[in-house]
Amino acid sequence: MGDAPSTAASQARPCATVVLRNDGMSSRYVSGSDGMGTAAWMTVAARSPDLTGAAMLGGVSGLRTFTAPAVLALRGRLARNPGRYLLFVLGAGELLGDKHPAIPARSDPPALAGRLISGALAGRAVAGNTGAGVGAAGAAATTYVSERTRAALGQRTGIPDALLGLTEDGLAIVVCALASRRDEPVSESRTDEDPTRGGHVDAAPGGAPRATPLGAVAHGLVAAAVGTAAMTSVQTAYLKRSGAKPSSAPGEMGQRIVKGVLRRRIARRHRNALNQAMHALYGTSWGLPFGLVVGSLRQRPRASTSGGTLGVAAWTASLVGLPALGLAPAPWQQSPGALASDLSLHLVYGAATGAAHRALGG
Repeated sequence: MGDAPSTAASQARPCATVVLRNDGMSSRYVSGSDGMGTAAWMTVAARSPDLTGAAMLGGVSGLRTFTAPAVLALRGRLARNPGRYLLFVLGAGELLGDKHPAIPARSDPPALAGRLISGALAGRAVAGNTGAGVGAAGAAATTYVSERTRAALGQRTGIPDALLGLTEDGLAIVVCALASRRDEPVSESRTDEDPTRGGHVDAAPGGAPRATPLGAVAHGLVAAAVGTAAMTSVQTAYLKRSGAKPSSAPGEMGQRIVKGVLRRRIARRHRNALNQAMHALYGTSWGLPFGLVVGSLRQRPRASTSGGTLGVAAWTASLVGLPALGLAPAPWQQSPGALASDLSLHLVYGAATGAAHRALGG
């Protein structure tokens, strides 16, 4: 009678695993039994470093020193607690402080050094040591180009510098959201060497598949449009009941843009329509960063969490941005009732946007 193979040897199965390394690259290993009870490992494939992402993140560091590190910390790719919270605070503080006229030029030696370090750290997080050099180079180039471009646009168009700064903020956040995306580490457990012969592959961790960047943007914009409509409906009912007048800030901002870019003045009969259009455009535009950020998170947050965060963020931006543009009094010059009313409307906007985004499958 021939010797039967041992149970352990007959049940040995190879296992393929993709391991994501700290330098942004991944290696795929295959483990299994060699029939003698000895584990065998070999590298099957490796992914090249994300130098494009390193360049994009470095370019963002030229615009905002702490935005790229803060977004990477949000992804869990750069700093751990409590360092990640410090990066969040620094990033938010920089977005607010950038609009102050006393802030030194970004090309001043201390500021430039900080941007180069930020670009190198961000680049290394996604592409290793080579990415550090690419990120630093991107930060240096963007620092000088963006500084001159922002100044020239302000001089030629008359657009307030604070508005140009807000545009840079949005650009930096969107680019970071795109550049810091990555495929989740995938672990495949196979019950046979050849999957075409009855092999079974376990589901990869991480939950539902992520949307593409374009799909995430589309979901976010549609959801934000729904949120803007909900906010407008509630606001209209409130103004009708209280007899208060609607804010003219969106229309005034639109008039500045039209006058600065097109060298035209808006007729009085068209100003109310412009005010409504700018309000709708601004509310919908928040869907772009919202869709990218929420769509790229490892675990989808609840609609109440994502929507509430969006509402507070939009409200905070209005408290900072509108006074900086001369379109509203400073927060401490407004009554508590006015602040509470404005916050309530923005929470309605956030809640409706979050619910719509979840309904769309975002």
